[in-house]
Amino acid sequence: MTGGVALTSALGVFLVGLFGGAVAELVHWYGLRTNPRFPEYWGSIKYWTITLAMILVAGIFTWLNFGSQAQALTAFQIGLLTPLILQKAIASAAGGETARSPRANFTDFLRG
Repeated sequence: MTGGVALTSALGVFLVGLFGGAVAELVHWYGLRTNPRFPEYWGSIKYWTITLAMILVAGIFTWLNFGSQAQALTAFQIGLLTPLILQKAIASAAGGETARSPRANFTDFLRG
C-alpha cells in the first residue's frame, strides 16, 4: 500500500467503515432539515434500530471487502457509500416517494 493512512487490523478497517456509515446517516439527517414536515418516525425504536443496523452493515461490508489491510480513506468511502447504495436500491425496487418528500413515513425512510 502506498500513500495515505494504512489500516493494518480488521478492527481498524471495521471501525473506519462504521464511521463512514455514521457519516452517511448524518448526511441523511442533514438532507431532512428542509423537509416541511419533519419525519414522525424519528423517535421510534424501530427507526433507531434500523439506523444502527445500517451503520453496522457499513462496517461489516467494509471489513468483508478489505479484511485487515486497507487505506483509511478507501475504507471510509466504502463505509460511507454502503448505506447510500442500500437506500437507493430499496428506493428503486419500491418505486415510491423518498424520505425527503413532504408526505414521508417510516417506510419511505427505508427507501431513502
